[in-house]
Amino acid sequence: MSALRILNVEPKGYSPKARIILDGLGVVCEQEVDRAGLIETICDYDILVTRLAHRIDDEVFAAAPHHKAAVSATTGLVHLALVR
Repeated sequence: MSALRILNVEPKGYSPKARIILDGLGVVCEQEVDRAGLIETICDYDILVTRLAHRIDDEVFAAAPHHKAAVSATTGLVHLALVR
C-alpha cells in the first residue's frame, strides 16, 4: 500500500506536534492556496487538512478523485459540507 498523500492548505501557525502526527501517516505537503488552487491541487491528494479559510463543499469533493478524508483543525465544522 502506498503512503497517504496529505495536503495541508493552512500550514501557517500549525501545531508542530500535529505536524509530527501527520508525517507519521503519510507524505505531507503544506501549501497555502486560494479556492482555485485548491480545486486544481486536491486531485493529487488523499487527505485534506484545513482550518477556516476554505469552504469544503461538493465542488472540492468532486475535484478529489482519491479523496479519503477532510480534516478540520478547528472546533467548528460549519465550513465542511456533508458529502452526499
